[in-house]
Amino acid sequence: MAEPALAAHLNHGDAEPGGTTSDGIQVGQDCEGTGTVLPVCPTPATFFQDADGDGFGDPTVRVLACTQPTGFVLDGTDCDDANPAVNPGVAGTCRGRSGR
Repeated sequence: MAEPALAAHLNHGDAEPGGTTSDGIQVGQDCEGTGTVLPVCPTPATFFQDADGDGFGDPTVRVLACTQPTGFVLDGTDCDDANPAVNPGVAGTCRGRSGR
C-alpha cells in the first residue's frame, strides 16, 4: 500500500502512476498488479508532523516520503506539538511530558 502522504495525493488526483506529485514524490507502477502505487526513490525518509512550527515533530504523526512534505520535519521528539514554546530545544520544558 502507498505510504499516507502519497496515498493522500493519489486520492485527490494529484498524480498518476509514473508521474510526480506536487511536492516532488515520484510515483511508480506496482509490480504485483494490485493497483497499489509506490514511491520511486531508493530510501524514503520518515517525517514527523510539526503542527506548531518549532522544528520538532509529533512522534505519533509520521509519514514515509522521498521529499520533505510541507509541515513535516525529520525530528520526531516534540513533547507538546500544540505549543512552540515547549519542545526538546527549550531546557526543562519536556520533563515529565509524553513524547520525551
